[in-house]
Amino acid sequence: MKKTLVLLLAAVTLLLAGCGSAYHPAKPVGEVPAEFLPLIESGLLQYGCCATANGILAVSPTDADGDDRTDSTEFVKYDKYGAELARVQIPRDALHNHRLKALTSDDGFLLVNAYSNDPAYGEEDPKLADVSSDIVKFDRLCNIEWTLPMPECDWFALHYCFETPNGWVFFGVRETGETYSADSRSSSEIYIVLVSFAGEIAKTVTFSGSRHDHLYCVVPQDDGFVLYLGSDSNDGDFAHKTNVEGEGRTYWIFRLDNDLQCVSKEVCSHDDYYDYFEFVYRSYYVGYLDGKALRSNDALFADCDGGEVLAVLDYDTFYLVVFRNKTGDGAHPGGTPRSWWTTETVYTAFGKDGEILWRTAVDDPYIY
Repeated sequence: MKKTLVLLLAAVTLLLAGCGSAYHPAKPVGEVPAEFLPLIESGLLQYGCCATANGILAVSPTDADGDDRTDSTEFVKYDKYGAELARVQIPRDALHNHRLKALTSDDGFLLVNAYSNDPAYGEEDPKLADVSSDIVKFDRLCNIEWTLPMPECDWFALHYCFETPNGWVFFGVRETGETYSADSRSSSEIYIVLVSFAGEIAKTVTFSGSRHDHLYCVVPQDDGFVLYLGSDSNDGDFAHKTNVEGEGRTYWIFRLDNDLQCVSKEVCSHDDYYDYFEFVYRSYYVGYLDGKALRSNDALFADCDGGEVLAVLDYDTFYLVVFRNKTGDGAHPGGTPRSWWTTETVYTAFGKDGEILWRTAVDDPYIY
């Protein structure tokens, strides 16, 4: 009787696992070509490296003196098969952080050496005129091509970056008071700057009122950009007849054309605004295909069942998509109530017609 009950329970468990499970580990397809084995075995794209226009970039903070503070950033460039091409270490000082802002279509990248006044260093708030960051362009082999100083800009002012046919457009929020403070709620403006491919400022656009203006998200479009904004102002570019939220912050959606001119703007209720915002917020860069930068919500991935898109690499006649796929419930570290999952990294090669050529998966050693 006991043996029968055990077998019955086992059968029910298998039935439930097969019919009701939300997890679907990837099934292998075809045979992985030998030239891709080093890339898969290295785990480069499994652990957060970036797919570039024609390779892979790894970015790592370094702490040579062991004081628990980053003193330089190491950049390592690999080809599309995981072979190292070049590496460089760029030192940083106590008042700046390194922030990778764009993987460029020429297989290089843009770094912002961004002013970030860390209170841990005991520095007082400086005059705004003394605040400065730098935009640094690297080529495909990690050589610096040019450096553009950006006075009166911290990392908030250069927060988002997108490549366009005319150069790179940065979007952010810039303080406008005499004294800079990262924690200030004083006046600020929406700051947009177009940087040419030669490393020069080609155009600057600002939107502002008399109080604090905030940039929540920028979404690139074929015909320009959509900006999700919040403002404590009720004048200037944020003047409106009816504050739908009553006193306090008002939520706006600005639409810009490719010349960075505002072609429309609207005030939204809090609920409507965040419905729009949540829909677009999780879109992120994943790689290049046929010379075009792709984002995670591209229609190309609409019918893919491999999980979260991590990276895309183009091999001319086919392309490789790397996914992170949930395979089951993970342990709960420290008794935290949030959900954790075991995952696998799925490598899927597609022909340019969308047909799967081969697929394999590697279990991730961590839970997410």
